[in-house]
Amino acid sequence: MSFPGEITRLCHIADPDLGLITNIGPAHLESMKNVAAIAVAKGELFAGLRPDATALVNIDDHEVMGQAARTRARQITYGTSSKAEIRADRIEVLTDGRSQFRLGTPSGSAEIKLSVLGRHNVSNALAAAAAGYCLDMPVEDIQAGLESYRPFSRRMELITLPEGPVVIDDTYNANPISTTAAIETLAAMTVPGRRIVVLGDMLELGSEAEAAHQAIGRLVAALKIDYYFFYGSLSGMAGAAAVAAGMDQGRVTGGDDHQHLAAAIRTLVNQGDYILIKGSRGMTMDKVVSGLIS
Repeated sequence: MSFPGEITRLCHIADPDLGLITNIGPAHLESMKNVAAIAVAKGELFAGLRPDATALVNIDDHEVMGQAARTRARQITYGTSSKAEIRADRIEVLTDGRSQFRLGTPSGSAEIKLSVLGRHNVSNALAAAAAGYCLDMPVEDIQAGLESYRPFSRRMELITLPEGPVVIDDTYNANPISTTAAIETLAAMTVPGRRIVVLGDMLELGSEAEAAHQAIGRLVAALKIDYYFFYGSLSGMAGAAAVAAGMDQGRVTGGDDHQHLAAAIRTLVNQGDYILIKGSRGMTMDKVVSGLIS
């Protein structure tokens, strides 16, 4: 969804039995202007469900809950709240960045250990579990599905380089929510070496672009990331914000192109270092990953 009306049209075409909005946040602000407009556009899914369909509602997301009022369908809630019908408790983020939790459903519970990185993927796992529950899957099958899931290419994908450093390839796309989650995941991991963040610009943020990138820079500094590399003028603003927030200027480096950036990273990294690489699709940060691999 990039513009109002697109999801309404898709609902007319698909006539969905289940409708799920994972979250609502600041993305596509260039065309949508603000989060309120994004919420209304995403909420077209709930509004487009017929009465005998089901809306799967993330109870932890205030904006999603607000849009749920637009639906005629029955509602199933999921989240970490005790009020959620599909819920997670006893959430624990392990030292390798993966999460485990207890899944509770009206038809039973199960202990889940995810293979994907990041606490934010607990919410995604609950969304999938809610869909499985509505399709009458036994909780044992839901557990097996969640635990066997592996991330798609370029979505928090772990790649061990021949020299020993580990790349976290999250170059599929980026927005302020996903970039924050990725950096927080790296910061929470127990790694033998240093933590390095490599960011390209987050695009389509309109008038919020500068503030969003500055917030990312302050986060990099606050979480004590060891080195920050950037490609793009907006990510350069993030670097300046990181320095202003106390990060050593010598640990912030920009690149003129992908290969130059990859070469600069290669001269720095050692065995045991973890390198998170992320940016909007238009920044093609996967070329940095390819440069490091080659």
